[in-house]
Amino acid sequence: MNKKGNAAMVWLVVLISIFVCGLVWIITDNPFTTIKNKLTPGMTVEHQTTANKIDTVWKNWPVVFILGMILWGVIATIRDRSATAPPQF
Repeated sequence: MNKKGNAAMVWLVVLISIFVCGLVWIITDNPFTTIKNKLTPGMTVEHQTTANKIDTVWKNWPVVFILGMILWGVIATIRDRSATAPPQF
């Protein structure tokens, strides 16, 4: 496969991964929120603190994953282009 095809494949993987991540998060967010809301009223302060931390992680993991995939795509594309460029002295 030529170098343009490699870069296209990298970005295709990035876009599909972002789509799947968003789809999984959208499908599982409502049940997670429902369970959290039903369990939170009977919790002690220590348990509520832990539940809040879990909720923060749950709300932010897609952002971290998506930024990581975009960063990987940029780095893979740059590395692919620099491998074909002639060395400069």
